[in-house]
Parts: sequence; C-alpha cells; structure tokens
Amino acid sequence: MNKIKEATNIITQAIEEINSNILQNNNTQIKKITEAIDDGDNISNLIEQCRNSLIEINVWKITHKTFIYEFHEFRKRIGYPINAKSSTAYHQYINNISSETLIYWFDKYPYLRELIEKIINNICDFLLKVCHDLIKDWNILIERKLINKEEKLQNITYLDSDPHNNNKVGLYFDFEKSKVLYKPKSLKVDTIISEIFENILQFEALDQIVPVATSIDMGDYGWQKFINRNYLNKKNLPKAFYNLGLCSSLFTALGATDLHDENIIFNKEYPYFIDLETCIQPENKYINNSLVDTMLENMKSSIASTSIIPSNIISYLKQILVGAINTPYPQKTNKRHFSLKNFGTDAMDIAKENVTVNHLKSSIKLTAEEASNPLPYQSDFLEGFSKGYKRVQEKSASIKKLLNHHSFISRVIIRPTDQYYLVLDALIYPENLISEKKVDNILDYLKPTKLVKDRKIAHDLLKEEKKALKQGDIPFFYTYSSNNNLKTQDYTTQKAFELTPVDNINLKLNNLSKKRKQLNLQFIAEGFSYIKLKESEHFSKDNILYFSPMFKNVLEKITINNPYPIIDLLLNLSITTNSKVKKTGWFNGMYGDMPSMYNSMTNFSLHDTGGITFLLEHSKNLGQNSSLAKLDGLLNSTKLGLLELQEYYLKDNISNYFSIISGKSSIDFIFDHKKERSGNLEKIDFSHHHFTKKDNDIFNGTPGLGLALSSFPLTSADILFKILRTIVYDSKKYSKKGIAHGKLGILWSKYRINKFLKRKEECKKLFEEAKNSNYSLTGWCCGNAGLLMVLAEMCTGLKMENQFLKEIAKKSINLPNNEPIDLSVCHGVSGVLQSLLFTYSATNDEWYLSLANNFWEKVLYLSKKNGFYTGEKNRDYILGYFLGWSGFADSCLLLFQFNNKKKPWIPLNLSSNIYQENL
Repeated sequence: MNKIKEATNIITQAIEEINSNILQNNNTQIKKITEAIDDGDNISNLIEQCRNSLIEINVWKITHKTFIYEFHEFRKRIGYPINAKSSTAYHQYINNISSETLIYWFDKYPYLRELIEKIINNICDFLLKVCHDLIKDWNILIERKLINKEEKLQNITYLDSDPHNNNKVGLYFDFEKSKVLYKPKSLKVDTIISEIFENILQFEALDQIVPVATSIDMGDYGWQKFINRNYLNKKNLPKAFYNLGLCSSLFTALGATDLHDENIIFNKEYPYFIDLETCIQPENKYINNSLVDTMLENMKSSIASTSIIPSNIISYLKQILVGAINTPYPQKTNKRHFSLKNFGTDAMDIAKENVTVNHLKSSIKLTAEEASNPLPYQSDFLEGFSKGYKRVQEKSASIKKLLNHHSFISRVIIRPTDQYYLVLDALIYPENLISEKKVDNILDYLKPTKLVKDRKIAHDLLKEEKKALKQGDIPFFYTYSSNNNLKTQDYTTQKAFELTPVDNINLKLNNLSKKRKQLNLQFIAEGFSYIKLKESEHFSKDNILYFSPMFKNVLEKITINNPYPIIDLLLNLSITTNSKVKKTGWFNGMYGDMPSMYNSMTNFSLHDTGGITFLLEHSKNLGQNSSLAKLDGLLNSTKLGLLELQEYYLKDNISNYFSIISGKSSIDFIFDHKKERSGNLEKIDFSHHHFTKKDNDIFNGTPGLGLALSSFPLTSADILFKILRTIVYDSKKYSKKGIAHGKLGILWSKYRINKFLKRKEECKKLFEEAKNSNYSLTGWCCGNAGLLMVLAEMCTGLKMENQFLKEIAKKSINLPNNEPIDLSVCHGVSGVLQSLLFTYSATNDEWYLSLANNFWEKVLYLSKKNGFYTGEKNRDYILGYFLGWSGFADSCLLLFQFNNKKKPWIPLNLSSNIYQENL
C-alpha cells in the first residue's frame, strides 16, 4: 500500500472511532431515507462510501502537518536520529497511532479538534441532504432525461471543487448508462443562459445543440448532465473555433468572467459552458465624465474579462496564460510547492521548494497531451464572434425581458481563491492550531476587499471570510438578481453595490454597439498575439507567421494615396466619455514584460497613445475637402483625456516621470509643441534623482529635456546652460549605438542646445563627431534613419554641404525580403519614412521625397506579402505612436501631405513647430 495512503487510513480510522456515534447516527438517517425504495441498500452504501472518502481526504489535508511534526517529537523521545535510509522510528510511530493518539493531539492542539469536528459534522449533514435530494428528485431526473428509468446507481465520487458553505462540494453520480453531477449551489443562471441560447438566439451553426449542460435548478442545489470532453479532429477545428466565437458574443455582452479552459468543455465541435454563476454581476456605477471610469467599464464589459481569450496568471517567477483559447504548448513555470520529502522514513518532512511545472491550458484538444493551435483559426473565431455579436445586439430586448422576468442568484468573488488556500495552508501548521487566537493571527494577513466602496461593509465581509476559513471552507458570497447587497450563509450586508445584477446587465445590453464590437476585436487581436509570443518562446523562433485579420485587412487597403483606412480604424477604436465635456482615450495594448494584459489605459504618453494627437492634428490640417477635416472636437476631447489620465496616473514620481518620450514631460511636449515657450518643461527640477538613477534611456533625463527645450525660441538660456553641464556621455551607461540609447542622442542634444546658445564652433565639432558615426541597423532610434535625421538638421543649421546624406539615406531603406516588416516609428519603417521626409523638408531636395515614395511602395508591398509587427516581434495590435499603428498611420499621412505640396511638422524630430519652420 502507498505509504501516504496507509497513513491517511490509520489517522482516518482513529478519527472515525472517536466520532463513531456521529457517523453511526448518520448511517441510520441515510438508511431511513432509502429504506422504502428499490435498490435502497445500494444507494445508502454508496452515499456512506462517498462520505467516508470525503472525510478521509479532508482529514489528511488538515492533519498531515501535525502528523509529521508529532513524528519528529516521537523520534526524539525514543532517541532515533534523522535518517532517510531508516524507517525504524517511523514504523514504531505509525503502528502505535490510535484514537488515544488523536485525542492527545486534540488536547495539545485544541483548534485541530474543533476544525475536524466541524468538518465531519458538515460532511455528514451534507451527504444526508444529498441522499434526501436524490430520492426526492429521482423522478424529476428521469422526466428531464438525465437518467433512465431502470438504471441503477454504480458509484458516487466527489469532484475536485472548492468546499463552500459548510464543506459542500460537487458530486459525480455514475449510473449504468448516465452520468449526472450534483452541485450544491443554484443553477438558475445556467438554466437562464441555456434558455437564451435555445429560445432567443437560436444560432443555426450550433445545429440545435444548446451549449450549456442540461441543468435542473432546485434552489440551493441543482443537477446537471455530465458532458464528456471529446478530443477533436483537425478537420473540425474551423467549426469549433467559429462556434466558440459565436457563443463568446453572448458571454461578452453579459460581462461574464471566469470562462477559462476548465469551464468550457468541447464535445465534438460544440462548446459547453459550465459553472456560470459569475456570468451576471452586481457593479458600482461608472462616472460618465471620467475617462478612467469609461475605459474601465469598456474593458470589464469586453471579451478581455471573460478568460475566453488568454489572461495572465503570475506564478512566482514566470507568467502563464490561462484561457479557453490558449497556447497549444505546455507552459513551464516555477511554482512554490509544499511537498512531502522522504515520506515513510525517519527523515520525513515537509519542504517548501520551487519546482518547474508544465501547464497545458486549453479547451480545444486533439489528444490529452496535444492542444489545438488556435492561430490558424483566428478568422473563424472572429467570424463567429461578429455574427454572434450582431444577433445578440438584435435580440437584446428579448434577453433583457427574460433576465428581468427571472429571479436568480449571482455569485460574487471578492478575492482570488488562491489567496484563501495560502491562508488555509498556513493555518494548519501545528503551532497555529494551539489556540483560536493563533488561528486569528494567521487570518489577520487578509485585508478588507476593495471590491466594495463602503469600508464598513468591507470589514464586515472580512469577518465572514475568516469565519468560513476557520471551518476549512472557501468563502462563498452571492446576491439576488434584484438586490445590491452581498450574502453568505447567515449574513447579509447593507447596500454593497450601486447596480443590482439586473441593473448591470440592462446597462451592458444597452451599450452594445458597432464601436464596442471593434474594441472587442482589438482585444482578440491582442489575445492571439500573446499566443504567438508563447509559440515564439517555445520554439525559440523570431517570427510566427499568423497576423491579426483586423489589422491585416486594413493594411491591404492602404496605398500611398490612401492612408485613410488605418486612420478610420484608429478613430473607431477611440473611447469617449458620455458627458457634456467629452474626453477621449485609447487602449494602447500591452507590450514588454508588463504582467497586466488588455488594461493598457496607463500607456498614454507620447510614446504610446498620447502621440495620436499628432495624427489628429495632421488630419485636421488637410482642409475642408477632406473626410477628416472636422476633427476639432475629437482633438480637443483627446487632449482633455490626456489631462485626466495624467492627473490620475502621474500623481507620484514614477520611474520615467520626466521622459520627453514616455513620461509626464512628453505630455507637456504634446501640449506645447506649437508654442514659443514650454513653461511646464522649464519648471522641471532636473536635479531630481530620476535623472541620475535611470538606465540607458537618453530621453529619460536632461539630454531629452534639453533637446526639446532648445527647440523653443523663448526658452531661458540659463536653464539650457544648467542642462548642458549635466549632459555627459557615459560609454558604459549608453553602450548601444543610436539616438535613444547611445552617443548620437547625446551629440544631438548638445548640438541643439549649443545652437540655441549661438556656440557655432562647438556645434561644428559635434557635427563632425556625429558625421563619423557608423551604423548597421536602419531604424530611427538605433540606426541610419536616426543618423540621417540628426545630420540633416545639423547640415541645415550650419549651412554645411549635405550630399553625403544620400549614402546614409540609402543605408536606411534596407528591408528584409522574406520576413515580417516592423511598421513602428521607433526602430521600424515609419521612423525611416519620417526621417526621409524631414531630410526632404530640411534640404528641399526632391530626391529624398522620391526615395521616400519608392521606399513606402516597397514597405506596403512587403508588409502585405510577408506580414508585419508593431515594434515588438509577434505583436501586431499595439496602437501607440512610437510602437504601434498610430505612428504608422501618421507617417502614411505625412507622406500623403508632402506629395500634395505641403510640408507638415515632423513629430519624430522632437522639436517645436517654430524650430522646424525656421530650418
């Protein structure tokens, strides 16, 4: 026998002996319920067996740490050493465990007795109720065709579900031909959503299959048909992803959460959704005139919140994705794990260690060990989602009517379940079971939830959380459909939410729109890119050749003379407050190693969506004949949005607070670039430690500040003298070449400041030093395009010969012939284009405009042929200016304007309008 199993049996037998009266009385009550029916003895025996299994697993969970601790106390008493090669002391220890041993433990650890007594009583009460419910509902189960009339029950097993409401868990009833689940919670929401699919939406593609398991709601419990999880054939994958997209539209509209891989089961090509109690939630009101609230509401009402597309879970040292749609490859992560070491020997112990775990998180699998790759089926998923969304929007009135007609329970999760399990794990250490006070000390690590605004209610909820944990439960909170309080067993809060579940769902269904659908498509593109990134990591491969249909289709329509498709898409993806004074923002899309996903409203600097203001300015300046001529309102609301986001997120000095590209200073530059002076930039205290502590970013400090300030004609010369004294080239700090991270950025900033200060000879020296630079890369921030822009500016300002620039320009336009194209401004083709256009503007040499047109023709051709990314490989969804579609769109528009005999301001020169006009 397995040694752990042996220990578990011995401890459980001892505890059952101590509680024999309770268990015998429970057996008598179960037999009394079943005695009058056919097969009653079999049913009562199976229920007793299930109860005993539940007791056994719970007893071991609670006592294993005490078991090991007390073994070492025993070993020391009899004088045996710790020895992994010996089991002598262990065998003596385990052979002497009896009910007296457990009574000794209980006397020594009083809360261990209390905890086990509660659990045994709760499990006995629960199985007695289950027995009663089974007999009472037998005919209903037959009538609803969950079981057949003559079937006999074969087995009852407990599910690996969280214990709630006095240690209740889901149970699996195995009949001769049928399989049924017993769930100790209301299944009303499941039945309502089933009715929506069956009677309102009636999706033809589902072939009359309702994608919710047949459920019978009995109030505080329910029965559900067991759905077999089938593995799919590859030929069925397009339809499977289409059907998942179709059904996802409803859950997106409802604001559902927690629909990850374990809650979506595929049977053939049809998804079945289970455990839907969190699909309809109460909520607090969002403030109409707050952009932060408006954006948050948009995100929480989107597919990003459902877990159908990937979400991040940070697991100690690495992040893993969870989601119904996910990477098909196991994800390795380091997990802190409590494991039994040397069990059954005289050295047994519990060790906390980091272990590498492989996770395969996906609903759509080809075999147990092989998930399907979602990337080829993004178009199928999108097509299903789009058709479903349209149907849900058309039927929203009927859905609201149905939901308003029914009363139902919504479960509200007020903190991650993992937090509860960590507390429970700490609670059962023997030293904490000495007294209830010790247990309370452990529970004090939990702090009141921030989910509810009222702090008194939050503290009351914390008391209820602790009460549940003290009996081995995972806290369970819920509310009724028309209530705005929270409930748990014998406790009800005052008003905890401003919107009841029904209020909230009415609001969400009213807000369905084509614009919101577009935002969902943006989030889906982001989600699929995360899968690409995981595949790239798995295979150590740079480019995964699947691209977002949303952006690919727009890119296909763009020509040199038609930049509007991408501009129109960006305008459609904007989010504006519903208030008299409107504010606008965008979800930029996450990038880099940021752990959060989708909620990218904090990325609003010039580097990210703040730069969209430049696109709007250039679009507005096209004139009255342009379809984009009337953009004053959007430009104004975008600037107001930037002000709110700045005030909300930049209250404290954060790491890149002063960056002229990615910090608060960049917002000042956005607002001031048309002025003769930037008062906000001049006010910056550049002696602040952020300027000396930051890593190798030239623009996050005085070089960037000086570069921008010296382009404003009325800047104080004293400030520039002070800044100049701080700019020192550090070859270790700025080890990379180029503008953003190397010596060229330092030379550029020094040149511009010296030019302002009329130090011509110094400018010439800086020019000669920059001219001797040599780059292999093409981009603006790190290659020849940046060098071209800097030298074109210096040549023009110093009236120097500039023919040598053409060789640098030729080096900057090299493109890969068979790889995806980086469309970004920072180190991709958009930065090259702006550098060429700036050089044309500075030199008036038509050769550069011709080169720019030829280059852009090739860019559009190759990006349509070989694919694309926006700043970081395998990310094709980023909307920002330096990394993303808005920088690409503005670059397209700038070329269009230059081709139409205009010379607009070039944002990438990081100088004021007046500075460029004077060049």
